[in-house]
Amino acid sequence: GLGLIIRTVAAETAIDKVKEEISHLINTWNIIKRRAEIEKAPALLYRSSDIVVRCLREYITNKNDFIIADDQKIVKRLQHIAESEESLIKENIQYYDGITPIMQRYQVWEDIQSLYKREVQLPSGGSIEALTAIDVNSGSFHAYGIPHEDAAYLTNREAVLEIAKQIRCRGIGGIILIDFIDMQKEQNKEKIVEQLKSKDKIKTVVCGMTSLGLVEMTRKRSTYRLEQLAYSSCPLCEGHGRIASTQSIITTIHRNLKRIKKNYKRDEKIIIQCHPSIAESLESEKEQYYLKSLMHKDIHIEKKESLKREVFSVLSLSE
Repeated sequence: GLGLIIRTVAAETAIDKVKEEISHLINTWNIIKRRAEIEKAPALLYRSSDIVVRCLREYITNKNDFIIADDQKIVKRLQHIAESEESLIKENIQYYDGITPIMQRYQVWEDIQSLYKREVQLPSGGSIEALTAIDVNSGSFHAYGIPHEDAAYLTNREAVLEIAKQIRCRGIGGIILIDFIDMQKEQNKEKIVEQLKSKDKIKTVVCGMTSLGLVEMTRKRSTYRLEQLAYSSCPLCEGHGRIASTQSIITTIHRNLKRIKKNYKRDEKIIIQCHPSIAESLESEKEQYYLKSLMHKDIHIEKKESLKREVFSVLSLSE
């Protein structure tokens, strides 16, 4: 009286584990049916796992893993789940109540920020850096009556000349990865690679083409890059090409409020000085409700035209 979708991974899974999963699914389905009989439409009958449960499923790999949270409700919930989960030990779920925010204490915030950088420093002093990637596409090429191999070679041959020109004119150096349109004939691949090995005053090394049509080349870094001569770094994004979203800035403000919450006195006035566009969001009804529930008092918002969007101050002053 029921149907099952059994994934490939089940082939290597113990029978008891499969039975346990089936039992869980049947129980969940029965709960949904009972809710459907009781609830009045429209109503939510089922909600998928939230971020807490998903983290347990995706990141807890063995019993030696620790979970640290700065929310008592989450800790208690995890400890309750641990009672029925073999992969969790209740004692390994701990509450963090330190003065330093948990994201800062375990360098999580720094790790998140590094995701948006072109270069990331390593503890030893080295670094990893983004490379230059070039993708060749057929685009609007009309290859009526032309075999795919010939059309791919023609497009790649035109691309080689333009790539060599762009690399020289832009002053690009370091590792360059080029993704050409796939070709089957080895002689065509060799011709493209040879054409790429054009004469260049700057030392260049071109490797062969892989089965996926990728060519790796290195070019000695020149003393300039065209963009450095033609453009100055944006004073807002500092050359990253992006500015922080309103929501990410507000989340950072929340984090700062939680940090001072443990130390500020009840009779102190809390002021947030920020850019007008951020202040507008903070003054919304939803945000005001959250701030008041977080700090248990009204938060004063001051608009500062002189501040950049991502710059703000959280002040705690005696009234």
